[in-house]
Amino acid sequence: RMWLLLLLGLPAVRGRWHPPAELASRTAGYVNVSTSVDPVPESEIGIFVVTLPSRHDDVMSFLSEYSLAAHSTIQHAVLKEDMHRDQMLKKGELHKMAHKYMSEGEMACASSHSAAMEKFVNDPNMKYAVFLEDDAKIRPTLHRKLKKLLRKHTSKDDSSLPLMELFRIVAGTQEELGWDGLNMGRCWDECPAEQLMMLEGGIRVVNSCNSFCTHAYILTKHGAEILLDYNRPIRASADAIRVALHQEGVMKYHSLMPRAFDQATATQRGAIHKTNNNLPQCANWKYNGTCTKKYKWVNKIVRSKLELEIREETANLVSVLGHAFPNNIFFPKKN
Repeated sequence: RMWLLLLLGLPAVRGRWHPPAELASRTAGYVNVSTSVDPVPESEIGIFVVTLPSRHDDVMSFLSEYSLAAHSTIQHAVLKEDMHRDQMLKKGELHKMAHKYMSEGEMACASSHSAAMEKFVNDPNMKYAVFLEDDAKIRPTLHRKLKKLLRKHTSKDDSSLPLMELFRIVAGTQEELGWDGLNMGRCWDECPAEQLMMLEGGIRVVNSCNSFCTHAYILTKHGAEILLDYNRPIRASADAIRVALHQEGVMKYHSLMPRAFDQATATQRGAIHKTNNNLPQCANWKYNGTCTKKYKWVNKIVRSKLELEIREETANLVSVLGHAFPNNIFFPKKN
């Protein structure tokens, strides 16, 4: 009985951990019907664009075209040439498994996104932040659906597409669904995923298993804090770490389906990613309810850090209350 009371008194861990994705889908009371969403005030949303310095003018043109410039902060990308894995490992800036498995480009991408997230976390006025890479582009086939989605929430009656309205609506789903992050340009996911909410225009929020790609996503401040905590030092690529965090129950990371943003190909833009073709939204249409762990070493890192945090919180409480827990109540030894 005492250890149960102590467990309930683990605020730092209990406030962040939730059941893994498969269990959460059965216990969290998610909706599966069309729901009216109250858009979030645009004053509460910031936009960060990760870009190569050489792409600055093109990015500003994109932001002006979609009326986003006034809300946006440019985050110049870290260059892969500046990533020196051996030095970073010695300085404690890189996890030993990341040193083994990650490329310099992945390290640079993770560092760039973390720098943008840190600015978001330190801004007292922002509650949500949209993160775009310089190769993000509106999905052509979704343009009509977006117009239908936005028509209800904006008085503008022209050919322009006010993306801030889309971001306000997407952020408005957070209060009911409780997500920490939502991918607006997912790739290589397992489909079909569990539908959580249907928006106007046939756009859905789904509880996806492997929501890779980081060219367009939105975070709460809590979600950004989790990602900074788990990927500093760098432990995995920017997308692999959040997929593992979702699968291990540390954060809720959902997706839009169909995605709102594609990645420009290498022939279309000289952007961060040298993508020669649009990456598919779904890599597996035979999803059976169990998430495939594509990068098991990343899940292992996440689980190890989570276990360490729980053990540290438990030790702190035990030292204060003078009681000990039964052996292995949290993580029993496997036979």
